[in-house]
Amino acid sequence: EVVAAYGTLAGTVSDEGASAISGVRVYGFNAGDDPNGVPLFDLVTNVYGAFTAPEELPVGNYDLYASKFGYLNYMETYFLMFGANDHGITMASAPSGVLTGTVSELDGGAPLSANIKVYRSDNGDLMASVSTDEYGVYTTSALSYFDYNVVVTAQHYIPQTVAVNIGAASTVKNFTLEATNGNILVIDDNSTREELVVHAPKLGKNGDLVSAGYTAPPSRAAADIVTDLTAIGYTAVLVHSLSYDYADWATYDLVIVSAGAKTIALTSSLMADMTTFV
Repeated sequence: EVVAAYGTLAGTVSDEGASAISGVRVYGFNAGDDPNGVPLFDLVTNVYGAFTAPEELPVGNYDLYASKFGYLNYMETYFLMFGANDHGITMASAPSGVLTGTVSELDGGAPLSANIKVYRSDNGDLMASVSTDEYGVYTTSALSYFDYNVVVTAQHYIPQTVAVNIGAASTVKNFTLEATNGNILVIDDNSTREELVVHAPKLGKNGDLVSAGYTAPPSRAAADIVTDLTAIGYTAVLVHSLSYDYADWATYDLVIVSAGAKTIALTSSLMADMTTFV
């Protein structure tokens, strides 16, 4: 009779100086499984750098990964034995590299005046913002080896967002943007009420029906604006009034603020930015 054997997995993550590292993502798969799939366990180390898998696992080989910004990604194939397994992981500090390349138009290949923003893939923090020169060339400041989301915008061109891994002293990424009727930023400052808002029918001066009445969620207006602008050939980006970046406004051809069914004043910071924007 064959009896399945199981073991538990726990351990600590430290740097090359043996100091514990908190906030490290530690996750694992059956050996050979796709690391982009759903892991068997997915943990974050505590303030002491410790982690513990929540369940027993069958004895065997597992692909073990660890990642944290500022450190090189870690991977090993680990044999889990019967009983308690106490396993230490040592992570090396990540070197830095720059992201460089060109931005040009899709039709004709002319260089574009564009803005490139680089965000961390794990928490969305903005790590670099740079503009192209007269030849459409850009180079960021030094970035720790890691995975990033890169957003490229240029007036009258459709923005691009791509995932880029920085893993060398210089990573080259060229962008070609497709022309659009215009880039429009839509800022959503709609009501947060949950109940439906009733819109009465619109009548002409002679009492004839111009448009039928309807009910809609109070936050629908901004999304509808984006849908309609996209349908007529514009590139529209929707952000909430509490999360927009004022510095981005100058990169758009038009900024629209939608208050929808809101009956109180606009958000104060938004009002101030609208007043000072030129």
